Amino acid sequence: MYVDKFAEEGLRTLFLAEKTLDMKIYDEWNIKSQAAKLEIVNREERVAEVDELIETDLELIGATAIEDRLQDEVADTI
Repeated sequence: MYVDKFAEEGLRTLFLAEKTLDMKIYDEWNIKSQAAKLEIVNREERVAEVDELIETDLELIGATAIEDRLQDEVADTI
């Protein structure tokens, strides 16, 4: 499988997926998403929670990989 090959080569693997939404569902989610982005406390956690609401039942459409070189001195730090 290509994904295994990407991993063996040490590449950062990205998966692409899609989902069809009706406008009502999107509008309801978007209101929650905008509110989460305006949070002062725990913004990242709140945005992640709201994103999880929409990121379900996705159809995988592909995968790709990119070389992601370590920044200077990261290997030494690890």
